[in-house]
Amino acid sequence: MPFNLPENIILAIHYIAFIGQIYLISHYFPARFAQRIRYILRNFPVSEYPKLYPSAGPNFADETEDKLRLFLRVNSGIAVIGLLLLGVMFGNNYSIDPKGGDEVFVMMYFFLQVIPFLIAGYKEHTQYAAMRKAFSETRRKADLRPRRLFDFISPAAVLAAVLSYSIWLVFYLNIKGSAGPWGEEVYISVGLTTTMNLIYAAVIARFIYGKKLDPYQASKDHMKTIEAITKALVYSSIGISWFHVMTVAADEYALEAFDPALSSIYMQFCAALGFGLMLSIVKVEDLDFDVYRETSASGKQ
Repeated sequence: MPFNLPENIILAIHYIAFIGQIYLISHYFPARFAQRIRYILRNFPVSEYPKLYPSAGPNFADETEDKLRLFLRVNSGIAVIGLLLLGVMFGNNYSIDPKGGDEVFVMMYFFLQVIPFLIAGYKEHTQYAAMRKAFSETRRKADLRPRRLFDFISPAAVLAAVLSYSIWLVFYLNIKGSAGPWGEEVYISVGLTTTMNLIYAAVIARFIYGKKLDPYQASKDHMKTIEAITKALVYSSIGISWFHVMTVAADEYALEAFDPALSSIYMQFCAALGFGLMLSIVKVEDLDFDVYRETSASGKQ
């Protein structure tokens, strides 16, 4: 085992990391999500804020509450599956393969965990589409102030992302190149990671320079949304680069036994960026919901 550590210590690290993954992604964030939606429904009802609910039927609030309960139950079920997996591993004297490979189970469980969030994200996308379709103002208010990348994130963070990618690329190619000509794996890894970073850049540019997804959203709230998305993607790029550095180092220096715990921690990092950062920056209590009234505060329809 790496560093001559007892296998029990490595297993304990793995179990602790996996329990954290279960709690964070299948309990904590679902509860925060449901709390956010319930706050909106309770304080900004359909009758007073119809623009926020373009496809709402007569029983919209009750139906949404039922969907939230289902969302929480599904996540609780996924959490139970994770705990059962832990129980099976513990009961069968699970042993981590020192040559690696067990991290695939951590990642498969993570993919199961994110399914409810993907469905919720799709529902949110359809709501935005309905809002844009219902948006009937002939004269749209536009924020004419120029928006730039560094209005939403520090240059140091962007530089860190570029340097992190460069460090990973040099380290990875040096390790793989030392063993002989580059194989298909090298081209795929470099291609996928580079493409992902380019997609991140395109998404950031879309949010900074493109139209709002929510046509009614107040300008200050739109700025917060852009900030959250920009920071999440830039920090994610940094995290991906260093995750790749650590996994390559683990393979090179016979540290593969840590791969399951490392993968679990990385999955939690992704969740914290994708959902946690949005919750901390775009706080629902601070949003301007007057823009969704039938008659806005300024008296315009």
